Amino acid sequence: AQEIPLSIVYEDEEVLVINKPAGLVVHPGAGNHAGTLLNALLFHDPDLNKLPRAGIVHRLDKETSGVLLVAKTQAMYDWLKKQFKERQVKKVYLALVHGHVEKEIGKIDLPVGRSPKNRLRRTTKLVASSRSALTEFFRLKTFTNYSLLEVHPFTGRTHQIRVHLAAINHGS
Repeated sequence: AQEIPLSIVYEDEEVLVINKPAGLVVHPGAGNHAGTLLNALLFHDPDLNKLPRAGIVHRLDKETSGVLLVAKTQAMYDWLKKQFKERQVKKVYLALVHGHVEKEIGKIDLPVGRSPKNRLRRTTKLVASSRSALTEFFRLKTFTNYSLLEVHPFTGRTHQIRVHLAAINHGS
């Protein structure tokens, strides 16, 4: 547990809704043992230690900001996990991308896997670790050098949105 400020959107006896800022790692892992959302949650509510992953039922990449759901009871944890597993939760992201996206509506149906050249990166090239991935996008606005997209990932692969947008030349 660590005293790290949380931006709480909503909280009751069963659920906690957090606005996660970009730059905050969700779970401790290699190179990130402290300073994570999980550490902050355990400080905020020590009873979360009784739940798997301190009640965290999904995650956002370190550099992604957005809303995260955290269960505060085992029953809510099980229910939310089931909702995510059965794809009952609709995920919506806003992405500001380089360049002009020509299509108003598009789908990217490319596998995502770990790059064999750099284990920290993901790729849409077919590799042993590749898994199917589907992302839909809607162009909301075009600026001089950028496009604003509403993005809907139908699968939850690591870095899926970033990798898919890069595959159509609109990412890093």
